[in-house]
Amino acid sequence: MNQKERQLALRTLIYNKWKNISIIDNLEVLANNPNTKVFYDFCKNFNINLNQNLLIVVPEKTLSLKLSTRNLKNVELISAANLNTLSLLKAKQIIVTPLAIKLIKETFCD
Repeated sequence: MNQKERQLALRTLIYNKWKNISIIDNLEVLANNPNTKVFYDFCKNFNINLNQNLLIVVPEKTLSLKLSTRNLKNVELISAANLNTLSLLKAKQIIVTPLAIKLIKETFCD
């Protein structure tokens, strides 16, 4: 698959899943305390169902976010530069930070 086809596939998937995308600013709050319980409570506060597949797109993976999400079965953490069609297809809910949106636009849009 060439680069233009990949970009088109990603844009189409993002467009089709726009109802499932949540933009959350304060994911950086979790950086202070890398704890799965804190992330779980954070998701409950935003009414995010952790029984469904959840994709978290951040500008870059931090150690604290990795530690917070690694014990949750249906959560996948991915950096915006490594966004792929398989992860988007599997996800029922998608959380994106504003900086990640900017990076996705720079990387995958013309």
